[in-house]
Amino acid sequence: MESIKLMNREQAIFLEVMDDLDFNGILEPLIFSYHDFLSGYDFSISTDLEIQKRARECMKKYMIMQDTSICFYDQRWEILKTLDLDAAEWDYLDQIGY
Repeated sequence: MESIKLMNREQAIFLEVMDDLDFNGILEPLIFSYHDFLSGYDFSISTDLEIQKRARECMKKYMIMQDTSICFYDQRWEILKTLDLDAAEWDYLDQIGY
């Protein structure tokens, strides 16, 4: 049986750098970092080392957000209130009747 490839080299490098820098905790800075890592970059012409350096730079840029008093939950809800999501399905929010 053929195994399913779950991860590419960019993801493997990003996750390894994340472990190396002990970048965990608040989810939002990690997501912002990964988005920045992927955006506008041609991985097909990059070496493994270039990808590792990019991942490291992106993470270091957002790691400082973990030590701030920014309330990502409040910011997220301020944005979500302005969006047209009335018909969206939410597993948890629908369950609690929000």
